[in-house]
Amino acid sequence: MNPTTWTKWHTAAVLIVVALILALGSASTWISFEKESNWGVWAFIILAALLVGLLGVIGHGLVGRVDGALMDNRFRISLAQFQIAVWTVLVLGAWAAAVFANLGLTESTNAFDVSIPSELWLALGISATSFGGAKLIQAKDARKAPLSVPAKSAAERTLIQRGQSPAAWTVRGNLLAHRIPADATWGDLFAADGTDDGGVPDISKIQMFFFTVVLAFGYAVASIDLFASHGSDPITGLPPLNESFVILLGISQGSYLVKKGVDLRLNA
Repeated sequence: MNPTTWTKWHTAAVLIVVALILALGSASTWISFEKESNWGVWAFIILAALLVGLLGVIGHGLVGRVDGALMDNRFRISLAQFQIAVWTVLVLGAWAAAVFANLGLTESTNAFDVSIPSELWLALGISATSFGGAKLIQAKDARKAPLSVPAKSAAERTLIQRGQSPAAWTVRGNLLAHRIPADATWGDLFAADGTDDGGVPDISKIQMFFFTVVLAFGYAVASIDLFASHGSDPITGLPPLNESFVILLGISQGSYLVKKGVDLRLNA
């Protein structure tokens, strides 16, 4: 944590978000919600917003930007961290909303008896493996001397080879990095990591981004449909994932890691 960016206001904001989540749960125990109120749906939406807000507060407190939680150690918006954040918000939000929906039932139930399907654990494991694999590959690449650098002139190439940046880029081994968090852009999600690629669009990142967005949206819709249709029955589990869902996620993650691994071998 950087003490120059994290202030007491960030601490207060984190505590406020946590207090709001607890207050939401407490409200579920005090108020008996009717089926028509769709309390589970509203709880899911509010919880997701609060979790996103919490990530924003933490990111701003640590690196001075509300999207700072999505940055890696090169001050680039990381696709792997974006994916982990999306699934964290979805799964935690959906599970907590299911618990709150159960607490809102008139009849006494075991509100916390909400199972997470094995397919969802597998999808989370795939995302976590991709995140760890990407970090490992980047760590190996960062220790290498740059083979080539993106530059418009010989003078710019000299600056970059010395670890200095004529623009927003600098170099760590064979990896492009930003000098400061303020230089990061959301275009980093789609830009290649290596100096030899020069920050051009990376098709494997683009594919993984769209798979993540589409699949996450589909799961959010399935969760909302579950909360809207459970009626007076307790929710005993989150929506399951079919095999096609997991296969699509695995393909996108696999192509992303293969591309990174091939680039590492070519730069060896």
